[in-house]
Amino acid sequence: RLLSPNCRGVKLLHQLSTAIHPRGNGLFGLGIHRPQCFVDRAADARHRCQSLIAQILASPADASVVQLMDDMSDELCRTYDAAEACRNIHMDQEWKRAATKACVDLGAYIAEVNNHSGIYSKLSSAMSNYQHTANSTQAFSAESSSSEKGSIVWSRALDTHDASSSSSSS
Repeated sequence: RLLSPNCRGVKLLHQLSTAIHPRGNGLFGLGIHRPQCFVDRAADARHRCQSLIAQILASPADASVVQLMDDMSDELCRTYDAAEACRNIHMDQEWKRAATKACVDLGAYIAEVNNHSGIYSKLSSAMSNYQHTANSTQAFSAESSSSEKGSIVWSRALDTHDASSSSSSS
């Protein structure tokens, strides 16, 4: 085994976790105290993201769309990354199974979000509305770099933005 219960790495991980979150907020500070909490946390993240999607779709096509997408990305990544780490380093199979289920569930949800035509349309419109403003274009570019570049939503929106910028400059 890579990490045994007496291994320095496990003790160090515990010390770091409690140093960062001294009030005992569970694994990675996410309130995860038992394996099922990963599955529950994934469902909660999905629910919160559904609310953010509703806000994106109701928002004007402006920079607020990018902020809401960033909030959604943070929400998903916080849970997914913790589950991914747990399923790769935890020794207990029950924890690994729960973390794997959370990863699979969130991975499927991320795929849905990446193919959401309403989000794509809103982001594309927001980028189009701000294509002539250098600062706004830089903000959108910076946000797209910090978000998942493999995202179909981001890729299609950036392609649309790039194509419209090229045609308007010719």
